[in-house]
Amino acid sequence: MNYLISLLLVISLPLSNAYCQTDSLPMPVLKLSYTFDKLNPIQSTQNENLQKSFLDSICLPTSNINYQINKEKFNYQRIDSSYESVASSLKENLHKDIYKQIASQILVLHFIDSSYVGKETNEKIYKYMEEMTKNNGINPGLYAYGLLKIGSFYSGIGICSMYKKYITISDDYLEKRKTQIDEVKHNFTNPRDDKVIKILLGVMERDLNRDIQFVDHLKSRFEILCK
Repeated sequence: MNYLISLLLVISLPLSNAYCQTDSLPMPVLKLSYTFDKLNPIQSTQNENLQKSFLDSICLPTSNINYQINKEKFNYQRIDSSYESVASSLKENLHKDIYKQIASQILVLHFIDSSYVGKETNEKIYKYMEEMTKNNGINPGLYAYGLLKIGSFYSGIGICSMYKKYITISDDYLEKRKTQIDEVKHNFTNPRDDKVIKILLGVMERDLNRDIQFVDHLKSRFEILCK
């Protein structure tokens, strides 16, 4: 069960009224993804615990409950101003990767939810979308909202290139998520008889369906802007 649960945690973050570009999409979420090696589950669990302790020590969220209880700790200005220095100070990939993954997503969420507009804000959105992607923070919801926010500030060729890239990344991500769900169903003969497995499958399937909506939106926008 640790393998299944540690694959992905999602934290719903409601957007403020400052940014409501479309009513057709669900709210974007922050995704926490911990690396797990099936061949070495004990070490993987230990690594996950180390990463969570590290995130907690620098005031970054480790779970849904952790975020909701300590929301005031996750100050975007502190994270933004110290992002580069903290990342460069982390020599261990175990901590460096998870730090970049989570911190960058928080910053993308903040900037798409803010009333700020302009070159600097849009450059930061793109920068942190790239950072989260490089560090296993694949997040179709943030791509969809992020590109809506910055779209008018980039040339047609530039924004189309971004859409194409993030659509490809998101499609690959969806396939992996579908495979994970199939593995859960396959590994348990009758998951409906196990309440924990049933709940887990429900969470995974809802998350997948939400991301499918985001990817469909990305593809629709690409067709409109780039065809």
